[in-house]
Amino acid sequence: MFQNHDINPKEAINRASRLQARFNRARDSLANNQQIRERRNARQVTWKPLPEDCVKANVNASVSKERGIGWRGNSVTGTAKRTMINSCIAVQAHAFREAAIMVKNLNIDKALTTCLKTFHDID
Repeated sequence: MFQNHDINPKEAINRASRLQARFNRARDSLANNQQIRERRNARQVTWKPLPEDCVKANVNASVSKERGIGWRGNSVTGTAKRTMINSCIAVQAHAFREAAIMVKNLNIDKALTTCLKTFHDID
């Protein structure tokens, strides 16, 4: 007897399990609410066409076999290679290097790229 109450171990275990489940639901709900708040506060990015005298060097690299789709454009060249590099950042940097060499060899004065995030990740 504990403070004039009989202790039932099964009841204590069941109550602890219910409290644990309630805690897990509350934690998951809080995490979901945080993700929703972050999405609401995210800055909207809108697509804009390139200036007429500019070329876009669209560089995509992946370490897995995922399918990607994009917008319409004129493709100057495309390559698909297998490498021994297993870092996403290193593969993207290698792909950008090849695109930069091609832009230079074609004497293109103005070129844009989508690799800014790669350079931020390298720093």
